[in-house]
Amino acid sequence: MHCIIPGGALDEQDQDQKWISCRPGFLFPVRVISKIFRGTFVKLLRKAYQNNELKLQGVVADLSDQEVFTGLLDKLMAKEWCVYSKKPFNGAKGAVDYLAKYVYKTAISNNRISSCDDGKVAFDWRDYSDNNKIKLMKLDAHEFIRRFLTHVLPSGFIRIRSFGFLANSCKKKKLQEILKLLNQAPKTTKDLPSPKKESIKELMIRLMGIDIDLCPKCKSGRLRTIKSLPNFKDLQYNKYWDTS
Repeated sequence: MHCIIPGGALDEQDQDQKWISCRPGFLFPVRVISKIFRGTFVKLLRKAYQNNELKLQGVVADLSDQEVFTGLLDKLMAKEWCVYSKKPFNGAKGAVDYLAKYVYKTAISNNRISSCDDGKVAFDWRDYSDNNKIKLMKLDAHEFIRRFLTHVLPSGFIRIRSFGFLANSCKKKKLQEILKLLNQAPKTTKDLPSPKKESIKELMIRLMGIDIDLCPKCKSGRLRTIKSLPNFKDLQYNKYWDTS
């Protein structure tokens, strides 16, 4: 789970709205957040157990015993939990761009899969512990499918949730109010940069990581266009089909 937290909030308790910003270089004490996260997580886990919402089967079947489960929760509360927090490398936009790659793309793009033979799937992966080297991994097809499906959201889950002044119900209005309080001109559609025109090739690479000019057979040759089909709307319908 990744969270992007604004460095401030809109105070609406008084009649005169104001923007409350966090201190420069500081958002919240990480050790305090660790304890709060631990308490909240264990509380919800206990509630799910009491409401019979947990499927305790297989290697965790013994946790169906209330005394054993309570003992587990006690051990969790006795441990120091770690909440990792750091400043984004390239500012707010860099953090959003980084997360967007994972939010809007599939678990693995087709161009990373090198072979699917004899019940095995081979694909490229990046080893961050070894100077970011690209390596080849081969898995049984069932294990590959299992790993792929762990990226499929369960029914009822939402991939992206917005809160506070970024909630969809009030985002448009609140952002304009915040810009005024920060002495910045409210943005309109005219202020937005014109979308960059992309070719089909550029669009497929950006969204899917697929180079459609690359030969799907040899993975090295380049495909080239020899003829383009006419646009359907440009065709004279009666010329090609008998409508009688």
